[in-house]
Amino acid sequence: MNEPAYFSFTANEQRFSINAAYVEAVFALPDIILLPEAAPDIVGALNLRGELIPILDLNISLGRAAADYQVSDSLIVLNQNQLRAGVIASTIHELEAGAVAATLAEATGSFGQLKRKHLIAGLAQDDAQTIVLAGPDRWLQYVEVQQVISMASLLGQSPADEADEADEARSQRPTFLPEASATDRLILQQRAGQLRQPLQRPTTEALKTLSVVMLGGQRFGIDLTLVQEFVEASNLTPVPCCPETIVGNLNLRGDVLTVVDIRSLLDLPIAPPAAKAQIIVVEVDAIAAGIVVEQILDSMFLLNQQAIVPVERTASRAQAQYLEGMATYEGSLIGLLNLPKLIAQGNLIVDEVV
Repeated sequence: MNEPAYFSFTANEQRFSINAAYVEAVFALPDIILLPEAAPDIVGALNLRGELIPILDLNISLGRAAADYQVSDSLIVLNQNQLRAGVIASTIHELEAGAVAATLAEATGSFGQLKRKHLIAGLAQDDAQTIVLAGPDRWLQYVEVQQVISMASLLGQSPADEADEADEARSQRPTFLPEASATDRLILQQRAGQLRQPLQRPTTEALKTLSVVMLGGQRFGIDLTLVQEFVEASNLTPVPCCPETIVGNLNLRGDVLTVVDIRSLLDLPIAPPAAKAQIIVVEVDAIAAGIVVEQILDSMFLLNQQAIVPVERTASRAQAQYLEGMATYEGSLIGLLNLPKLIAQGNLIVDEVV
């Protein structure tokens, strides 16, 4: 249960994975400052809250063709030892536990045109097609980052003077996604404008990271600090003489994990288990359990705890008992599950094997 969590994503049909500790934020793809004179795999730069950061196309870094970017893509901001870089992804996947199987030499051997020597850590243990990335401070040298900042600044994009740049000068710059429609271009520019704005950043203590899941057709948030990994399972072993909340046991890399269904505790309808159940593995007070969910909507949602509101009066008594509050997610309220209370009081622990 002590394996690090990995953040997975796809870029141009290639799946990548990186230690989740390096992931600072994930945004909808914004407009990017193109830098024609930078290294081929550096697409450009982004002004993020007053700091210019390089944006990479990992497929070019691997010696492959550039991705066909879409407005629906995402930008992943990585941070290690204060070195920040962004990568463009077409699909964001769930957090997962894992380990590197292939050695660095074995992994890089198949990439003869590898542009960045220290980009790859290896290949995923459970999926040899998934490239495990090294920490971002091994990709870029300090001098290269400074060159990116200088180039972007020369294009009139330094954080200090960007707002004063003349429309004429802006129109002469190379355009990111030149084939985008006028509507999509406006969306890209609005996103970039929002990311440029100084953030009234709450203290670290004021932030809460959630996994947002679907249970009984409703959305709920789970404290991500309690989440170990996300898995899919089809072979659960039933446990006799247990309450309906106990779905069965799962052999998870040699560890026997009790899988539970908390929907009945929340007064939610229980549906028959899917052929492949989606399970969130959590650990509370040294007790590990798997929670069956219908869908994982967001694996890393940052919430300002000051935005948490009391549970609505319309919530059922059961939900009010096991919720620690509510918050807005994508325009609607979600319940924030009190997992320690659920685990302790919800009859979710198998005390003995029958």
